[in-house]
Amino acid sequence: MTEEREDPRPGRAGRRLPVLLLGIALVGVGGSVAWSLASEDDARVSASADVAAVPGATARAEAITAAEVSPAPLSRGIGVRLPSPTPEPADTPATSGGSTASGSSARSWGADDWRAYCDSPASPTGASSARGLLAAANAERARLGIAPLAWSGDLAAAAESWSAQMARDDESTSGMADALAHNPASPGRAENVGVTASSAGISQARAASTLATGWMRSPGHCRNIMNPAYAVMGAGLAVTSDGTTWYGTENFR
Repeated sequence: MTEEREDPRPGRAGRRLPVLLLGIALVGVGGSVAWSLASEDDARVSASADVAAVPGATARAEAITAAEVSPAPLSRGIGVRLPSPTPEPADTPATSGGSTASGSSARSWGADDWRAYCDSPASPTGASSARGLLAAANAERARLGIAPLAWSGDLAAAAESWSAQMARDDESTSGMADALAHNPASPGRAENVGVTASSAGISQARAASTLATGWMRSPGHCRNIMNPAYAVMGAGLAVTSDGTTWYGTENFR
């Protein structure tokens, strides 16, 4: 049974909120379809991941519509369309030894296993703020002995500005999450964007935690977070004026 909720905002009466996750495809890289299911209680999550393109390949990203992702309602789960993995930069920083990721499997994961780990991650670490997304990302990287990310003020400013732009754009749309998009001028090498909403309203802490866990449960977003080639990140959150919808952005470099 698909869980649906009415959107109470003016101009959106009668609209429902199916549980859905949008994805991104990179032109010139070659996309593949992957599906994952994750539990969801009182918030709707929609997110999109963007990864650095292969040198020489077309880096223009095309948004995938909900109809392309799932023509039928999803049953208490999340459908995801993701791009194929792209080659990593040659200057990948050295990382420390691995650790066991409890909750993922019985095997011992090492830093070189981060791509495979994202196909079946351990129970994700939550967050309660934009800065908390850094702590959550580093907690996940520590599971595999990957060097922690440092906070970047310029990436954070760009992420906050873009999240605020999506929240403003959302005010003039006819449905929830219609403003979700990647920043065409993102200063990072990779970007995660997402939106979470509840008709009863949602707190910043709940929004941050929902986005953090949702990104980790999606292989493409997870690989942006876990990629050893990235050394810094910045994140930003913004809410619509009625308090029902939060947009989030993570930039990596």
